[in-house]
Amino acid sequence: MPRIETMLDTLKGKANVFFDVKKGTSVSNLVELVRKKGFANNSFFWFADPQMIPEFVKIAPEMKIKVNASDIEGLKKWQAVCKPSYVEISPENITKDFSEYCHKNGILIMAAIQNGNEESYKKAILARKLPILGIE
Repeated sequence: MPRIETMLDTLKGKANVFFDVKKGTSVSNLVELVRKKGFANNSFFWFADPQMIPEFVKIAPEMKIKVNASDIEGLKKWQAVCKPSYVEISPENITKDFSEYCHKNGILIMAAIQNGNEESYKKAILARKLPILGIE
């Protein structure tokens, strides 16, 4: 398995990166590496341990965070902790109100599809009322 440094070197200029940050990860070391490798604007982060988010927000306020929510109230709870750039939500919970709320708050929607098939993806596409992850 390649180290994160090697992966970032390989992906530079070719892709954006989603960091699924696990409990026990040094937030400061990760932020330092991401900045050093030039991915501060080409990545976003999700934290398995939500208690890591305040430290991340403090040292990397410019970096993007993804949260998981099932409705507007759940998303508002996250907004009290951080400024989410993305929200992951199941397609069946993507309502017009949810989409409009996200759009007004500059939050992109990421459909949560686990072990999906073609039908699941069609459902997610049909459920959306506004762009999901910037896709028209």
